[in-house]
Amino acid sequence: MKREPALMLPLSELKGEYVKGKEEFDTNYLITNTGGKISRANVWGNIVKKYETENFVSITIDDFSDTIDVMVFENIEILKTLKLGQVVRIIGKIRQGKNGFFILCEGVQKLSFEGEMLARAQIKEFFEKWKKKNNKNSVQEESIGETKKPESFFTEADKLDIKTNIIE
Repeated sequence: MKREPALMLPLSELKGEYVKGKEEFDTNYLITNTGGKISRANVWGNIVKKYETENFVSITIDDFSDTIDVMVFENIEILKTLKLGQVVRIIGKIRQGKNGFFILCEGVQKLSFEGEMLARAQIKEFFEKWKKKNNKNSVQEESIGETKKPESFFTEADKLDIKTNIIE
């Protein structure tokens, strides 16, 4: 069985129509509003909320474009040690629950400030290429009866000079 790649996208892109595979081992995926197909995500964000029980841990991350819940039902230790305010990179499967889409966490990496800036740059670069590949010139969002074209999904972060050869 082929494993789908974890695509680097801003959280604001994780909206659209969820498609469940027809057969038992078919991949579930999200068809985004810009026409892309994604089953696994590689995202980053600041932890803004955390909830844990004995068998389950959920965090909410915010990347300045949107928020999403990240959950783990097995191997809960990977999220249990995280704290509010930390910046993390998450890799996981897109799932649909009662309250909308969430990421079923497969892996997590704590990011330093430099790591966060690099993640912003990488995701922005990948997303621009991904939009072109999907023949979409812009991301469209509804805003009080009009369509707007965001020039940037990371606001002030786009203006930062980010070095890509950071050594930790």
